[in-house]
Amino acid sequence: GIERESKQFSHGHATVFVGRAEVLDLLSQLVNKSLVVKEPSAGEKTRHRMLDNIREYAQARLRDSDEHNWVRTRHLDFFIRLVESAEPELTGPDQDR
Repeated sequence: GIERESKQFSHGHATVFVGRAEVLDLLSQLVNKSLVVKEPSAGEKTRHRMLDNIREYAQARLRDSDEHNWVRTRHLDFFIRLVESAEPELTGPDQDR
C-alpha cells in the first residue's frame, strides 16, 4: 500500500523506485483528472477506486498489447508473495488482529 516508504516497479531490465510522496502526488493527479475516485472506508484510511469505464478501457488495451502476459505474471507473483507473508499470521498469537 501507500503506507510503505517506497515501491519498486520493474519491467524487463528497467527498475524504477517510486517514493511515497511521488505515489501520493501521482494518485492526487489521477483524482484531480477524475480517473480515480476517493472513497471513505472504515477508520481513517481512504480507499481509491478507478472508474469502471477507465478500468475496462485499460484492460482492453492491455489485452491487445505485448505486455498482457507479463502483467498477469507480475500480478500473480505479487499475490503469491502477499499470501506467503500473511500465512504465518493466520495461526498463533497474532491471529485475532
